[in-house]
Amino acid sequence: MSKYIHILLAAILFVTISAEQYYLVTVKVDDSSVQEIRDHLESKGFDISGYNKETNRLEIITDTPRFLEKECSILQKRNILFEIDEIVSSESYESYSNKRDNAEDYYGPEQTLNELQQLEKTYPKWAKLFNLNEWLGLGSTVEGRSLYALQVSLNPDLVEDEAKIVIIGQHHARELMTHHAVLDSAKDYLKRAQQGDAKFLSALENSAVWFVPVVNPDGLAYVFSNNRMWRKNRARNNDGSQGVDLNRNYSFKWGACGSNSSNGSSDIFKGPSPQSESEVKVMDRLNAKLQAQYIISYHSSGDEVLYPYRCGFMAEANVYNDIRDRLANHVGFGKRVASSSGEDFEHHYGLYGSISFLLEIGSSFQPSFSTYENRVWPSVQKVLPFMLDELTKPHVHIKVLDKDTGKPLAASLSITEINFKEQEQRIADEHGSYRWRLVPGKYNLSIKMAKYKEHKIIIQAGGQKSNYFVELEK
Repeated sequence: MSKYIHILLAAILFVTISAEQYYLVTVKVDDSSVQEIRDHLESKGFDISGYNKETNRLEIITDTPRFLEKECSILQKRNILFEIDEIVSSESYESYSNKRDNAEDYYGPEQTLNELQQLEKTYPKWAKLFNLNEWLGLGSTVEGRSLYALQVSLNPDLVEDEAKIVIIGQHHARELMTHHAVLDSAKDYLKRAQQGDAKFLSALENSAVWFVPVVNPDGLAYVFSNNRMWRKNRARNNDGSQGVDLNRNYSFKWGACGSNSSNGSSDIFKGPSPQSESEVKVMDRLNAKLQAQYIISYHSSGDEVLYPYRCGFMAEANVYNDIRDRLANHVGFGKRVASSSGEDFEHHYGLYGSISFLLEIGSSFQPSFSTYENRVWPSVQKVLPFMLDELTKPHVHIKVLDKDTGKPLAASLSITEINFKEQEQRIADEHGSYRWRLVPGKYNLSIKMAKYKEHKIIIQAGGQKSNYFVELEK
């Protein structure tokens, strides 16, 4: 069957303060060709910002349009046709927004922080704001900013021994819906709890939810002041370029496969080394401390649930894919594998066991704010309640203590029947706890820690929560 692509060159972006130029390319495709085209262009380093299923269009953002034309010529030889339609200019998001007919209400980093502070003030018994850089003992971003998180729980000042969820936004600066998805989820949670909703009151008593709206505050500020298509952070690279793609910089399987680049000027530059960026260090250390059971990382766009691994063997595919499929059905999204290794949700699963998904929200990556409110938020609103329900599903809670002192131990855990092949780690948290979602059955669990004797037990996963207290001897 012949395939047709009509490429509409929708925007070339000029930035007056620097020499940056970007093209926003809309590609109309036959639905059966989408994945082939996407795979081809991503393998060449292009950023596919999303796919609109309603209009059958891919959105591509590039500063190398001639290279894109070359790749399209290659596709044309496969009987895939294209044509360039128009070129327009753009500027900072604030300037772009002011010229639109409808007022735009997307927040920059300062407004987002104000909203978090207001939530803490409005719900002081349940919400606590953390400056993550200070709290975790890490330096600020290149431009001197911090990442902030709002913990919502019954004792929000404390990190307690309870199940946890982390909701994350704004790895990529130009994806302006994503921090609003996090903010609105926090507002919705607190409002429903205040109204006496039993699900949310129970969640407050038995778990903690951490909301991190903006992972990339420097990039977000730059979107508003200079370039609404800026994706990366504002790191100064050795080759004179600026910016690292924060969602290619995580250490687990860093640069192993997929759409990432070693070129500093690329929009998908993976960084000079794993976790070179302060923003990524913060998010890694946060989950090292929390060991969240579930993580949702919002991006735009495409209305898709992304899952690991881009490459490698998934040892817990049955559990992971079951949750993935039910989540996608619940919110009405499609599914696809991760675009690249080195992304946050793969990292948090690989190193901390967090069952994590990247959600591409919306049918275009920078719609009007009213479109976000009326068409995107109703789907996003379903996500956190779904994840709260997952916390109540049967799992095994393993707690490891020093036999002599009762001190919690961050011991390493392994199960004979789960054959991890990608150097995954499973380690108890600072409370000595690890909560493991398992297929029902019996398992041979081994607990190890330096200076202690290895301990082996048989555990049972089934129709209810199971608790195992393990005491290690020296």
